[in-house]
This record gives sequence, C-alpha cells and structure tokens, in this order.
Amino acid sequence: MAKAIDDGLRRKALAHPPHRLLVNNLKASGLINETIFISTNYDLCIDHALGPDRDYAVDFAANEEVNVLSPQAVKLFKLHGSLNWLYCPVCNNVKQFGSKVVLSLQYKGREVNRCGFCRSILSPVIVPPTFYKDMSRVFLSRIWNKAEDALREVDHIIFCGYSLPDADMHIKYLLKRMQTNRTNPESVRFTLVNHHKVPPKKKKDADDEAHRYLRFLGKRVTDTRSSFQKFARDPNSFYQIGKKRRQ
Repeated sequence: MAKAIDDGLRRKALAHPPHRLLVNNLKASGLINETIFISTNYDLCIDHALGPDRDYAVDFAANEEVNVLSPQAVKLFKLHGSLNWLYCPVCNNVKQFGSKVVLSLQYKGREVNRCGFCRSILSPVIVPPTFYKDMSRVFLSRIWNKAEDALREVDHIIFCGYSLPDADMHIKYLLKRMQTNRTNPESVRFTLVNHHKVPPKKKKDADDEAHRYLRFLGKRVTDTRSSFQKFARDPNSFYQIGKKRRQ
C-alpha cells in the first residue's frame, strides 16, 4: 500500500507540485509562521514541501535521520500516522526516516524491522479510514492533544480536500471541542477548498458536503467551490475570507 501511494503521488507531484507551490507562496506572503498544518493523510506531499524543519509534535527515538528543529519549525500534525514512521509496541516509541517512505523493512541496506533498544519487531504507523480507529498509542494521543491545543488559538480553519466523512468521528469531536471550548464559539471561521470544476451530475454531492459542514460547524462556513491548485496559487486571498464579515 505504501508503494502504491508513494508511486501515484510522486508522479502527480512531479507534474503538478501544488503543495510546494502553496508553501512557497505562504513564505512569500509572510504567512508560513502563522500556519499550522493538520493532515489526515499518510503520504509525504506536504512533508516534502515543508522541508526538514517541520514539527510533528512527536518525540522520536534516536535516529540519525532526524534533524534538530529550529524555533521557526512549521507545525505539521499527522493525525493518522505517516509513511515515514515505524513504531515499537514494546518501548512505545516511534522512529522517523526523514522524508523517505518506508516501502519495506529495509532502509539503506540495514534491517529496520527491529527496535534498536528491545529488538522487538517494528510496525508501520497507519490508522485506517474506518469507524474503528486505534488511538491508544501514546505518541498519537500526543499529536491529537497538541493539534487540539493549537486549534483553540486559531481564528480561521481552511479545509482542503476533506469531506468531513462519517467515519472520522474523532476529528468531528476534535473540531467541536475546539469550537465550543472558547469564550466565543463564533470567533472561528471555516473555509472549504474541496473541489475542482464540479460537473452537473456531481453538484448535488458538493451541495450535500457544504450542507454537512454548515450543519456541524454553524453559519461561519464559507464554501469557495475552489480547487486546491487555486488555493496554492494565491493563499493570501483565501486567508482573508470572512474577515470583513467578522468586523
């Protein structure tokens, strides 16, 4: 599965690198240090775009591939794991392999399927898109807690390519807690960047998705019907959505 995801996304990224374009434009606009990335994907598209100075909110086990983070490291919370992480169930720690997808349990010609401390077999860190999600691992709980803490401080959340599916009950609870556990629940606004050009037969699906967001998060949801590519080209204009209405 890791190889299929990596190969497919690598081809798309080489042809159309929207994640790198987004990060470059955020840096050019001075917005990168005001931005927190939260991802439900395992792939490394945004990881590659951000470069090595990214903060996963995870205390990784000793690994020569892990760089020391600067105070300006961009926060990237991967709620469902990542294809460059391996986990030891005995030591309860996780190793990161830079920006490399761990396609097998061999890395640079060395065996990586056993923990360097207890020699237990390591396993990939992937939370499947099902109703039952195992969030019992300590480091995953830490990521979720850090993500919730960070979200309480923001006033604008932009959803890119995320449909708020029923199976993601944990994320729904996370969003609702973030929204309600603040003095003014309406102080946070939401923007949807979830569509390419929508053909007529798919318009109902897009309408249903927007209605699902409005019903769950309230009236401060703006559905732009824009694509991620358009957002990547001009993120600053999307960051401004809803500000005038708030005033």
